[in-house]
Amino acid sequence: MTALSFVAVRHAFGRTQVLRDFTLSIEPGAIVALLGASGSGKTTALRIAAGLEIPQAGEIRVGGKRVTAPGLFIAPESRDVGLLFQDLALFPHLDVEGNVGFGLKLSGAARRNRVGELLALVGLAGMARLYPHQLSGGQQQRVALARALAPGPGVLLLDEPFSSLDVVLRQQVRSEMVGLLKAVGTAVLFVTHDPEEALYVADRVAVMAQGAIVQEATPDNIWFRPANRFVAEFFGDTNFIPATVTAGRAATSLGSVEAQGHPDGPADVIVRAAGLRLGHGEGFQAVVRSSRILGPAAQVELVPRAAPDGMSRLIARTSISEKPETGAIVSLTLDPRMTFVFPRTG
Repeated sequence: MTALSFVAVRHAFGRTQVLRDFTLSIEPGAIVALLGASGSGKTTALRIAAGLEIPQAGEIRVGGKRVTAPGLFIAPESRDVGLLFQDLALFPHLDVEGNVGFGLKLSGAARRNRVGELLALVGLAGMARLYPHQLSGGQQQRVALARALAPGPGVLLLDEPFSSLDVVLRQQVRSEMVGLLKAVGTAVLFVTHDPEEALYVADRVAVMAQGAIVQEATPDNIWFRPANRFVAEFFGDTNFIPATVTAGRAATSLGSVEAQGHPDGPADVIVRAAGLRLGHGEGFQAVVRSSRILGPAAQVELVPRAAPDGMSRLIARTSISEKPETGAIVSLTLDPRMTFVFPRTG
């Protein structure tokens, strides 16, 4: 039995189709990231699961029970679903205990005990009497999570919960939250537009485009085996290299890569920036136009010394220890694990 299921859900706002036969299942205890650009339909899917929006077709099931279907609508508070909003929505006039216990159908000692358990779980024991303005951003995040988990929902819906945090705090909080969610065992649908965040947080990633899921897979498979060019290019800088497929190999000016299953003829090869290897040997050469440190890695912009049409600029990611100087001439080869062959477009 799945914890949450979307079955052929369709929804439109006016003439704009937002969800197109959207189908997705989440198993108990799994964290699934719904990843897409703004306007792809991911937040609408989350709102429909929460009961904040009624779809025009299809059905939603929570714990195997239909909660939305033609002629059927179960109210949000009766769905066994918790929701953590993007802006946290903490009540400023309530202390931590009041916020966490707001939706609990308990009173007295039972309520205090449940709130105490949750605060201990999220690392806020002893802070029950503080108010939201007295907490750091990370502490506020944990209060919001504790409140969402308080009723013990079978499914937790997260709407870009880290977007308001600075970079360092975001990394810390999301690491803590993943550990907490795994400990609790609640099924999670996590909406984000950040590819790195989706890969870090989720057991499975569902990539959306124009209201439909174009690929759903583990983070490893999404990264190393993208289903199409859109998915390959969504996860950061990539390079386009024209190629010709012959007998299951795609020949490019940087070398050949496997292309089993592709017909002979022109093809597009997409290479992740991290899949472009820099060296000092013979073969395809390029001039380093710029070389910048980006935290633990360096981004290198390259201009080929001689290349076919469509390859005037290349981007590579390398370790800081291998960062070349601007103006240097380097040789380039492909890492086949991050090189993908697709049918020629255009």
